Amino acid sequence: MDTRAFRRLRPANPVGDLLRGWRMRRASSQAGLAFEAGISVKHLSHVETGKAAASRDILLQLASALDLSLRDRNALLEAGGFARQYGERDLAAPELADA
Repeated sequence: MDTRAFRRLRPANPVGDLLRGWRMRRASSQAGLAFEAGISVKHLSHVETGKAAASRDILLQLASALDLSLRDRNALLEAGGFARQYGERDLAAPELADA
């Protein structure tokens, strides 16, 4: 099968795509990330490919192991179908004027 045709048939997996991208940018293997997050390599592989859905706790463990910023952790949670956990404010907000 042509790989372009495969990509069209493959369902969207935003959480897996984000995880794989951040893992690759940090030059980490699935085994290394799974070990750091305290999950199995098989489960991480299934989350990345969309064969399994990750729980909120697993996503936060992976985000911590990847040392993601709070903004990126929120993006990962939203991609996994969960609500944001960390608040975000504009630097121009009045309550931050003293900062």
